[in-house]
Amino acid sequence: MAVSGFDDQAALLACAQGDQQALQRLYDAEASRMMALSLHMMGQRSVAEELVADTFVLVWKNAESYSVDRGSARAWIYSILRYRALGRLRQAGRPVTMPGGFAAFPIPSALAAAAPGSSQPDVLRALATLPENARQAIYLAFYKGFDFHRIAQRFETTPDDVRRALRDGLKALAVSGSGPLPGVSADESVALGEYTLGLLDTREIETIHDWLAGSDPVVREALHWEERFLAMTDLLAVVQPSAHVYFRIQARLGHESIPAPATLFRQPESRALHEPVIQSVVSAAKGLATGTQSAPANATTTPQSPARKAVDASIATSQAAGLLADPVTETSRSGLDLPVPESMADDRHKEGRGSVSRTSPVVADAVHPVADAKTLSPAPDPVSEPAAVPRVIVRSSRAWKFATVFFALLAALALAMQGMQPPPEPPVTIVRVAPTMAAILQPPGSSSTPGWVVTLDHERNLLFRPLVQTQVQKNTVVQLWLHPPGAPAAVSLGVIDPNHSFTVPAAQAGAVAEGAMIEMTQEPAADAPAAAPNGPVLFIGQLVVFGAGNDLPAERL
Repeated sequence: MAVSGFDDQAALLACAQGDQQALQRLYDAEASRMMALSLHMMGQRSVAEELVADTFVLVWKNAESYSVDRGSARAWIYSILRYRALGRLRQAGRPVTMPGGFAAFPIPSALAAAAPGSSQPDVLRALATLPENARQAIYLAFYKGFDFHRIAQRFETTPDDVRRALRDGLKALAVSGSGPLPGVSADESVALGEYTLGLLDTREIETIHDWLAGSDPVVREALHWEERFLAMTDLLAVVQPSAHVYFRIQARLGHESIPAPATLFRQPESRALHEPVIQSVVSAAKGLATGTQSAPANATTTPQSPARKAVDASIATSQAAGLLADPVTETSRSGLDLPVPESMADDRHKEGRGSVSRTSPVVADAVHPVADAKTLSPAPDPVSEPAAVPRVIVRSSRAWKFATVFFALLAALALAMQGMQPPPEPPVTIVRVAPTMAAILQPPGSSSTPGWVVTLDHERNLLFRPLVQTQVQKNTVVQLWLHPPGAPAAVSLGVIDPNHSFTVPAAQAGAVAEGAMIEMTQEPAADAPAAAPNGPVLFIGQLVVFGAGNDLPAERL
């Protein structure tokens, strides 16, 4: 169940020394389990992947602050993940309720069966023996991020009853192993367990922070609770994050991508697949330049296929008609070291471009493998001994020049005729946009100062993006409300940060309909959000549908 064969502590210490490969090893070992826990808590894959990426960025940046003396490296890593998740759930105002209810939680028999292979077998055995209400309360707090009030609503009881049952369960888990660490009392240990689960209110969290700042044993006990709860993380079926998540982490940290992201989606074509084609084209070009078709020395004569005969016939016909470009000039431009015809050598001398050797032993041997390099005579001096110009080359040159002029005139005539015709009417492309729902939140009484943009994505999640900075009075919070059309009362979506973007999951927002009103009010700070909007309204707006109408004429569609 637990990750075996991997040393999280060594990888984390290597990260502290700037070892990027260690971060990748740590990601490969833990990302799938972190993804499973994040998905359970957040309820949406994209949000869970973003949470995993944020966690590894923070692990890298804060690796130097980890101390081996204070606790498990793996517990330290997962504490960052859970605190980030709990912070996002608090920002959303309400934890995510995933379908399935208690069916997704392990039953006592599954806990007992998993205990022998777990890194924390005593914790799993103790969980299996807890009363149902205590075990389910711990599950809801750990897997879903529920607080006491939310758990009480689920059980249809009071928060005090939930807290008593949960504290009894935490005491059983603490004493199942070695008990609280030296220097920490039993009550302090239970309070640290509640803190690790994210169950405490603001005042109690401040008290715990004072403890953590003044006592190393308290810090070790807090990480010890995180290590106990790792047994519950390892019960989850792993979920592989998308391939781009790690490259997103590398990009945010400025690390080199290993391997390059493009290799995840396509593989480079092998040059070996194209090498025979390249060689055949080079051989053909050499043959055209020398006026011969030569075969490799070790080649055997085989009957030509009909397709090959057609290609050869086409090449011969084009060459005879002068339709092929000058093979010498074209191959010279491409970097091939081929012999230069005598006529071109003489022309270059007459134009003052310098001497060019007609051929070289290396090239001659490459073009004609059976020729003996010793029989090749040196090139005559073009000044003292004028070279004869073969008639074949003269005819070929004249045909090529004639073909060039002919096709140039033909192209000019085609362009002139095209200019005489009226230009075709450009095509009209109609892009249909799927209807979407959005709202602009503004201060009451304002018609020109947008404060927030609210959109509904394809998964029916509400996405909030601020356009202005909002100053909130001391001892007050900003609470988000949804007024469904025709509903008698507003629905609270929780307390939000008025200066940061956030997402309200579809499971929390419910069935959002056109015409619903969204407002943000300023309410007194309290342990629980207000039941109804009582404070001043900061921003308000209505959800409307865009892209549903069709004003285009029928014949243009």
